[in-house]
Amino acid sequence: WMQYRQGYLEKARAHAENAELALGGIPARDKGLQPAKAECHHLFSLIESAAGEYDRAVIRLEKEIAIRQGGDDDQRLAAAYNKLSSVLQTKGEVTRALDHLQRSMELAERTGNIFRKSISLKNLGELQFIMGDLALAWKCHTESLSISVQAGNHLGFVFNHAGLGRIYRARGSAVSAMAEYNQALDAARRIRFHDRESSILADMADLLCDQGLWREAQERLDQARLLDNERGQDPSPWYLLVAARAAAGKGRPEGLREAVRVLDGLLTGPIIIDDEEFITVPELRMTALRLRGRLEEMMGRRDQAGPYYARARELAEEFCREFTPAQKGTFKKRREIEEIVSAAAHGS
Repeated sequence: WMQYRQGYLEKARAHAENAELALGGIPARDKGLQPAKAECHHLFSLIESAAGEYDRAVIRLEKEIAIRQGGDDDQRLAAAYNKLSSVLQTKGEVTRALDHLQRSMELAERTGNIFRKSISLKNLGELQFIMGDLALAWKCHTESLSISVQAGNHLGFVFNHAGLGRIYRARGSAVSAMAEYNQALDAARRIRFHDRESSILADMADLLCDQGLWREAQERLDQARLLDNERGQDPSPWYLLVAARAAAGKGRPEGLREAVRVLDGLLTGPIIIDDEEFITVPELRMTALRLRGRLEEMMGRRDQAGPYYARARELAEEFCREFTPAQKGTFKKRREIEEIVSAAAHGS
């Protein structure tokens, strides 16, 4: 567990495989076997989702849920539903994610588990942010943070302060957003949560890019890359996207070429995002396409920007296809989505 939490995925996977092998040697009639098997499925799901193996993680979680539904540990069942919701969210299956999250929240209420309630509220805040309902996202994150303080849940400090930072940014308050990011970063460092520390540094860099503070943005990116290098981790897709934006920021030819190289690499291969990241795979892809189109314009090739914008708009439409009319309305009012639609409509 600790190796997974600190980002050492292959070491964690090796230990999980050993545990599963050991469980296979226990007689099936042993009544203690089923909870242990469920726990092993859960550990594998954590590792697989962090490695971008989402479909395998979903299968593991469905197996865990099937086992736990026949038991009496509703708290662990709630955790499985919560994790399944997170993995589906990362895949971009927001409606399914909401359905499973609702089940987790019902179990948390029934058992009175405030820790599980805090996690469910945090996840709901992220889903509402994705759909553009900033008021409800704010309510969920602040309530989750309050419970986290009460329960001493330091992970909750990390995720909820980061979530509030994104809401402030969406509302145009850069100063308040950075203050929340700083609190999230401090919390991540206190508990050596290296993956989220790196991710929050990239969030900060993206916010600084909004303000045209390219040097300061690069400093945050350098810190994030150092963390990844120390753990032997490749940079995340979110880091690469922000790095491309920072490289292109000043409009210099060498920076534009580097940004094109990074984005083309990102867009031609599978995008692997840890399900604890705030952004979904479809959102990251459409954002990368929008930036790629913008790079064509910056290089004086406006006629070649259109296909990138058009594909980004297609992805946005696909992403919200199963939303309710109200959800589609708030989603399409997100700044990023409005920019994609406008660019595609004007071919620029």
